[in-house]
Amino acid sequence: MNTHRIGIIGCGDFLRWQADSLKDSKTVRVAALYDLDRTRAQEFSRQLGGRVVADPNAIFADKSIDTVALFVPPWVRKSLFLKAAAAGKNVIATKPFGSTAAECQAMSAAAANTNIKAGILYSRSGDNFMEAVKDLFASGRLGRLALY
Repeated sequence: MNTHRIGIIGCGDFLRWQADSLKDSKTVRVAALYDLDRTRAQEFSRQLGGRVVADPNAIFADKSIDTVALFVPPWVRKSLFLKAAAAGKNVIATKPFGSTAAECQAMSAAAANTNIKAGILYSRSGDNFMEAVKDLFASGRLGRLALY
């Protein structure tokens, strides 16, 4: 079984929601964490392992890290994504992928040109409650969903 070593950039709410899954994973190991608020990165380092780095470039430069998790707001994601792709790192990001269609296209092109794998996590996919709500609205028993 392959183990993926990840570097996490952004230690806010999204990482808090993912922390238990990362702790329980048999295939993912946190190698490094970065956040503008160093104390948050240190707290997650205690929970998940991995070292705290002072700059995201340390994650891009680390040859042992194969995947970068960009748990940052979409308006700062593009430059980090492009650096990760240039370093040959696979990327996991949160939704929305980018702030504009042009940013999304640039990141998609970078992934294709560097032959990395990139994906978007959407934590409500597969969530039992959200799937039940979706099925309820799809059944028509409640009428038509007008706004979500």
